Amino acid sequence: MKKALLICDAAGEYASRPEVVAEVLRDIYDGMYEIDCTQDYEALAVERLRQYHTIILTAAQWDLRASRRSVAALLQYTVSGGTILAIGDFLKNEGWYELDCLFAKRWIGGSTPCLLDLSADGRHPVTAGTEPFKLVEYTNFYELDPILQPQIALHLNYAGKQYPAAWCHGYGWGKVMCITVGNIPESYLPQLRRILWRCGEWFLNRL
Repeated sequence: MKKALLICDAAGEYASRPEVVAEVLRDIYDGMYEIDCTQDYEALAVERLRQYHTIILTAAQWDLRASRRSVAALLQYTVSGGTILAIGDFLKNEGWYELDCLFAKRWIGGSTPCLLDLSADGRHPVTAGTEPFKLVEYTNFYELDPILQPQIALHLNYAGKQYPAAWCHGYGWGKVMCITVGNIPESYLPQLRRILWRCGEWFLNRL
């Protein structure tokens, strides 16, 4: 069984409830990942990250608390072949241009809590076979990097427009998956759990 590190904090629209989300993720990845959890990410070292096959990021205060060393560690980890899963409000962090590049996105706004209409792009193996589903949560809108051209795996249909809700791309020798929902335990419906499990399979080159 591989090891994963969940980097989280008690912040964000729903205060993230890191210990509860950690238990949800441990349940989803039971038998695939042994998940360690930390809220101490002010000065991450790449040597520590390299102990893990996958890094899971939910930390909503990253842009306020993280250091340049932490950002450099994430970049080095991924370029060297690490895999990163970024979930929910972590992706709103706007304080680091380097992370916008790593995650191939730009945050362009958000809405109050509402019923989100999500549909899979069946061309990606992580979401292939996932039926459309709805969940209630804050939503965030993103534009994706036209140069890196990440592959959209899940769409958000909102007010007659379509926005990316999950996307992925290669970065150096590593892999990156971004999912814009998942801030609270109630978000983890069977469809989202399936997507997260298959993301792990994709990281392990089983898809």
